[in-house]
Amino acid sequence: MTGGGKEQTPAMRWGSLVHKAILEPAEFAALVCVYEGVKRGKDWEAFKLENNLDFVVSLDEKERLEDIRDAVHNNESAHKLVSACVKEVTLEWDGEYGAAKARLDGYDSDNIIDLKTAKNITPDGFARQFISLGYDLQVGWYVEGAMIAGNRQELPNVTIIAVEPVAPYDVAVYTVPRSIVELGRKRARKIAIEYRFCEAEDRFPGVSEGVNELVMPDWYGQDDICAEFLNKEGISTDE
Repeated sequence: MTGGGKEQTPAMRWGSLVHKAILEPAEFAALVCVYEGVKRGKDWEAFKLENNLDFVVSLDEKERLEDIRDAVHNNESAHKLVSACVKEVTLEWDGEYGAAKARLDGYDSDNIIDLKTAKNITPDGFARQFISLGYDLQVGWYVEGAMIAGNRQELPNVTIIAVEPVAPYDVAVYTVPRSIVELGRKRARKIAIEYRFCEAEDRFPGVSEGVNELVMPDWYGQDDICAEFLNKEGISTDE
């Protein structure tokens, strides 16, 4: 809710360039420019005045971006999805949590398309990234917007195009199960409602309040050294 205005990190900038290269290749080609000189002095100052620094890259970066773009469009399934959707769609709506907004990578009447870079695009590897980075909440929020702003009765499909950020830039396309989409939507709605409540109360709790006992993960104490220590202390490994 308060994510706007953050300073752009190198990773965020690279992600924006990747999205532009894949989703809007013509605009990317018109905007991107290569600068191989030293970024100081008169030449650099003159260059900055004439170009959008968000799209200034080195030759190596430009080649990598073009390779990633080509990898996605050479994947038949990914290419069809990107070609068929409207790119960079902004949805705005009003829910029980008030005014809301989402920006989708791609959207058509039946599909929400999301583009992700991932070091591991295997089913197991990408599933772990999906959960650890909160993609379930993200796609759930997209669906919330599509349902309300589009006055839809049925859930749209959610498809993710995952591409490796390094060579060979392998690509995988995944549909998100409807049960996961629904759960993500419910969790996203809950967060939005809680935020509005906190906003009204002008009180934003942190991770936890009071004094809490530290709870170890299930795997802790399962190796031989920990089990031996616990046994010496007279503590059951089941406790």
